[in-house]
Amino acid sequence: MPVLFLALLMSAPSFANEILRGESKNLYQEIPDVSVRTVSGQIRKLSAFWSEKPVLLTFFYRTCSGTCSPFLSRLREAVDEQGGLGEQYQILTLSFDPNDTPDDLKKTAASLDLEGEPSWQFAVSDPSSIQRISEATGFWFKKTGNAQFDHPSLIAAIRDGKVMQILLGTDISRARMRDLIYEVRGVFVPFFAIPGKDTLFRCFQIDAKTGSLTLDWGILVLMMPATMAGMIGWAMFRRKRP
Repeated sequence: MPVLFLALLMSAPSFANEILRGESKNLYQEIPDVSVRTVSGQIRKLSAFWSEKPVLLTFFYRTCSGTCSPFLSRLREAVDEQGGLGEQYQILTLSFDPNDTPDDLKKTAASLDLEGEPSWQFAVSDPSSIQRISEATGFWFKKTGNAQFDHPSLIAAIRDGKVMQILLGTDISRARMRDLIYEVRGVFVPFFAIPGKDTLFRCFQIDAKTGSLTLDWGILVLMMPATMAGMIGWAMFRRKRP
C-alpha cells in the first residue's frame, strides 16, 4: 500500500505538467485578424471584437454529439455566476465545421437563451481562417466517422489580439472563470509562489520559466499520516504471523 501511494504521488507532477503545457504553450501568441460571419450575417474582423472589449474565444460545431453542448451550457452557467459579460469582456463562439451556417448557429444560440445577446456572438469562417486561429490558440480537431470531430474543450482569453490565458477541459468552476476574466482584463493572478514570500504550506513549486513542477516540503506533511499508518499496519501484520 505505501508503495502504491508513493507511485501515485510521484505521478502527480507529470500529470500536472501535461495540463500546464497544454494551457501555457500558446500564451502571448498573436491571433490572426481574419474575418468571421456572425449569425446576423455581418462580416467582421476579429480585431473589431477585441478592440471593443477583451474576448473569450471558444470553439464548437452544431452537430456535435459529444462535449460541445455540455461545455457551452457550463460556460453559460459560469458566466451567469461570475457576471461581467458585456461590461468586462465578450464571448465569441466559433464553429470549426465548414458545413455550419449562420442559421445553424442561431439554433445553438437560441438553445442557450442567447439569441440576440450582443456580447455573446456565434460565428462561422472559412477553413483556412479556422486553421490559422486554431494554430494560434492551440486548438485542434480531427474528423471521424458520422460527420463528427475529435477535439478538446478550450477557452482562449484574448486581449489586444494576443492569447493571455488558455483554459482546457469542461471543468469551468467559478474560481477558474474568475481567474480567466481577471487575466483577460489585465488583473494579476498569482499562479505560483512569489520568490521571497513565506508560504506556510506548499506541496509543489512551479518554475515560472519552464512550467515544471517539483515536490516541496509540504508534501511530507501529507505523506506522514499515510506512511505511518502503513508502517504500523505492516508491523502489526508481521507480529501476528506465526
